[in-house]
Formats: sequence, C-alpha cells, structure tokens
Amino acid sequence: TKNELKTLRELLEATFGDRIWYQPNETALTPFPAYQEDFPKIREILDGFLTPDMEICVYEHPDCFDIQYRHLSKGAGIQRLAEVTGISPEDMISVGDYTNDYPMFAQTGYSVGINLPDPTRASINFPTIRDALTHILEKIQ
Repeated sequence: TKNELKTLRELLEATFGDRIWYQPNETALTPFPAYQEDFPKIREILDGFLTPDMEICVYEHPDCFDIQYRHLSKGAGIQRLAEVTGISPEDMISVGDYTNDYPMFAQTGYSVGINLPDPTRASINFPTIRDALTHILEKIQ
C-alpha cells in the first residue's frame, strides 16, 4: 500500500506539478489542489489508478482528498485508544465534520457531527462547531 501511495503521488505530481500541495504525513496521501477545477481530473486519475483489490480508500473533502490504507481509519484509532486506556468505546464521545469521521462515529457510544453531508451518521448533528461544543459541555457536566 505504501508503494501504491508513492506511485500515485508521483502520478499526481507529474500531472499537476505545483498546482497541488501535499499534507506532510506518513500514513496517507492528502493532496490539496490549488484550483477547484482540478478536482474532476484528480477523481479521474484515482478512478483509473485504484482497483478493488487495493487496500486503499479515498475520502473526498471540499478542499482535498484523503487517500489511505483501508484499515487505518479513525474507527481503528478508537479501538486502539480503547486498548491503551481501558476506556470502552461505548463510553467515548466522538466529534467530526466529514465522511472520514463516519468510521469513528460507528465505534463510539455517542457522536457529534458538525454540518455533516449525512447527518444521520452521528448521534446528533449541529450546523456550527460552537453549537457542537456547547452541547458537549452541557452533556458532560
């Protein structure tokens, strides 16, 4: 998977040059296109490059793409956090604002969404982070 992500980055760099900025991380490829009109071309490249047998998933955000190992999700992170801390995921609250947060929401006992594309994926959804934080503070008191 690491080699596939490296090859994909090289393909994107050859196609777009400095029109894309990459978030510096070691576990995923996160290109941020400088121009909105580059999104369809990136989607086209991804569709042509990725195959069902690859262990890669893609989360498309309004400003970037998260391309990562399929089993390295925020949901897996919650499971690992539970192992390390001894806190049951059922006793955790998760907060997120986009589709890459859905696996995390599925693991925790309570989830708070902020202006989600699919509000039904969280226990509750709010239009702003201020509303969400106010709700969380009230809930934990």
